[in-house]
Amino acid sequence: RGVCTEAEAEAVFQDAELSARLAAPLARFGHGAGAAGSLSGGEALPTRAAELSKKASTELDIPSALADDLVRAYVHERAAGLPVLHQPGGSAFDLLDGSVGPGELRRLLHSERCEMLKVVACVLRHAHGGRGGSENCIGAQCRRLSQKLLNDGLGDTLWKAYKEVSSCPCFSANPDPAEVRVVVRQGLDLQLRVLECLVLAHYDPRLCALPAETLSRMADLFLRQRFLGSLPQAAQGSSRGWLYCDADICLQAQCVGDLCLTVLIESFGLGDFHDLTEAAVASRHPLLKRVEYIQHLHGRITTEWLAWADCGSPRHGLEVVHCAHAAALVSLAWAAVVAAAPAAYREAHGLSFDRLNSSRVLTSGHLVADAVEGIVSRSFLLKDAAGWEHAAPRALLRGLAESVSGSFEVDVVLPGLHRAMSRLLAAVHDGDAGPEAARFWTSSFPSREGGFHVLEGWRNNFPMGLDCFFDLIGALAGGAGSSAASAAASPVDCALQRLQTPMTSLSLPYQVVQHVLERMSSPGGGAVAVALRDSVYAEELVLRAQGLFLSDWYVAESMVLRRGVSGTLSDAGGDGSLRMRLELRRGDGVQPLRVLLMMWDALLESMGWTWGAAESAWPLASCRMLLPVVRC
Repeated sequence: RGVCTEAEAEAVFQDAELSARLAAPLARFGHGAGAAGSLSGGEALPTRAAELSKKASTELDIPSALADDLVRAYVHERAAGLPVLHQPGGSAFDLLDGSVGPGELRRLLHSERCEMLKVVACVLRHAHGGRGGSENCIGAQCRRLSQKLLNDGLGDTLWKAYKEVSSCPCFSANPDPAEVRVVVRQGLDLQLRVLECLVLAHYDPRLCALPAETLSRMADLFLRQRFLGSLPQAAQGSSRGWLYCDADICLQAQCVGDLCLTVLIESFGLGDFHDLTEAAVASRHPLLKRVEYIQHLHGRITTEWLAWADCGSPRHGLEVVHCAHAAALVSLAWAAVVAAAPAAYREAHGLSFDRLNSSRVLTSGHLVADAVEGIVSRSFLLKDAAGWEHAAPRALLRGLAESVSGSFEVDVVLPGLHRAMSRLLAAVHDGDAGPEAARFWTSSFPSREGGFHVLEGWRNNFPMGLDCFFDLIGALAGGAGSSAASAAASPVDCALQRLQTPMTSLSLPYQVVQHVLERMSSPGGGAVAVALRDSVYAEELVLRAQGLFLSDWYVAESMVLRRGVSGTLSDAGGDGSLRMRLELRRGDGVQPLRVLLMMWDALLESMGWTWGAAESAWPLASCRMLLPVVRC
């Protein structure tokens, strides 16, 4: 928390026993734990406590020394919770009664494990400039300690720990549903904690890059687990299939899968391509150096993973659908890796782009859109909550959206993918503080990199996708943290400037303008030259494209498109629907900010919230559009 002095912090970080425990955070809770130090004192246990320890050792599958420590710690916890403890001639162990069983010790053991992993995550997070950043006095110590722990093999230790805690849970001989639920939930909780540490351990490849062989094993294990951690194994058999009907357990397992997905995306090193020249990529990129593992991974993704991505139909169960969503996003991230790799490297090592390019992951927008919507609706990675800080996963998801948008012309030939990446980018920025939005406006936008392609793609297709455009602009305004940015270049000012910049071209659905069009000629290339046969208000056409109507009080200030204004009619959306594109005269244009205000009034009027006549039911377009408009 940064509430201690630098000298006090240094004394803690120099503690050899603490460093040893952090290097193997779960080792002291397994077999041989007695040698790693006790949870409390070494006081001998009286008869009742010894019996409880022996029973816990058998049912929890832990060594007797650890079970003894758990009993001592439990008694200490019970005694600390009493306002007054009067025990003349007695002992704190007298607090143990017949109601205390191995279940209470299981809870305490789980709590101790999670607390240890939270300490590891805290150290790693602050090593990367976590919450508090450079203002925190312990940042330098955390970085030194993290470097030591990672050099001593913490990354491998965490991977082994995940394999252990994500194996099939251990139940008693005849567990009742309550025990099954507790054991499964505690196991998933541990998996979340270990994966959080794994993401942070490999976040900076200069500190600890994930070996390619480990990545290959991770990908295979995550796919076998269907990106649900230990849930599929725990639910095997007819007696525990009801676990898939427990909403809390299923959500927890899906969050495990979200972190597994983040680990894989992180290991692809999408952001490392920007820092390397084309000649240096093959020799210095942390992933592309190990050709044999890359070829193996490429073969698996372009066959098995793409096949899984096609299985995301809602008629399938949770296990299949969630795995399909994760496979779609992993395949998409891999497509960005292959696209960013030099052509000579791809040809030399057989990394063909053909299957990826023709896959439904790229050509069908709904596969990736459904996967993104799942992450957004769970919001586990997108929002910080008590005990969870996910700045690193958000940065990785933001990097995925930026890399995909920069690698492919998503706004031109892949409109569905463009919408999905816009949705993801908006959700990530909405969960971040103002500095991230400020960094977009001061770095990515001027250099025309990353999220620039997503934002400008909506301007190029205006007014199509206005809900996504307003959603993204609202998120890039900085949200609640916008005040942290400097007044000279605040995200709010930058976002407002983009909203006030007139759109000089319109891309309108044919059904919106067909009543005022006349055909002129066919210039070729699948396009047809058309012209307006009647004058019309530009803002009226924009609102009609959203299923709304122009309010009367805006008519006088609306821009008039005169009869004879020409444009082209073509399948510009790439989805088989015809669109008319109008290029407006220099000096003319439709201002998105005015459209935003018009849509606000039109939405309220369509819902009957103004003096206009209320409709019998709220239009679907109004319901979907209201939230982005309000946010923006």
